Amino acid sequence: MFVILAIGLAVVGVVVLALVVVGRESSTLAAQPKQAIFDVDEAVDHVADRLPAEISARISYDDVRALVRFHLEHVAAAGAPSERWNAGRSRLVIVDDEEGAEVLMERAIETGLDLSPDDVAAVLGLELDYFRAIGAVGPAVPEPLELLAADEAMGELIAAAEDGEGGVDPADDPADQA
Repeated sequence: MFVILAIGLAVVGVVVLALVVVGRESSTLAAQPKQAIFDVDEAVDHVADRLPAEISARISYDDVRALVRFHLEHVAAAGAPSERWNAGRSRLVIVDDEEGAEVLMERAIETGLDLSPDDVAAVLGLELDYFRAIGAVGPAVPEPLELLAADEAMGELIAAAEDGEGGVDPADDPADQA
């Protein structure tokens, strides 16, 4: 009788432990952001299928594939993780669209692709649409001057608060005068 009770308690203990471990891992995974997985073939199809007719008449799927690969190399050189397992450990990476277009045009010329700047811009724009569709692109980053102005305004507010100038003097509060 004692042996059956001990086995029963052991089974219940193992089941409870398994439920706790699985529940903890499930909540950990649920708290992590969804990983964006870039598929080159899917990206090429996405871009090529959406190109305007006048551009798709001039460039091939191979041209689109080459531009997508050139852009991926440029983004990886900027510091974006190129492996899925490094994605969670990376820092924020900001890639300038204009710089990307210049790099793609230079690489196209180097490799002998007969593409115009409009062709490159169209492919890059549609590739960025693909990035947005898979969740790999965040919101637009404000221009540096906007960031500088906001930083200066915050510094002025902090300085005013430290000097006692920022804020309403309780004696001058209009709510108290009514």
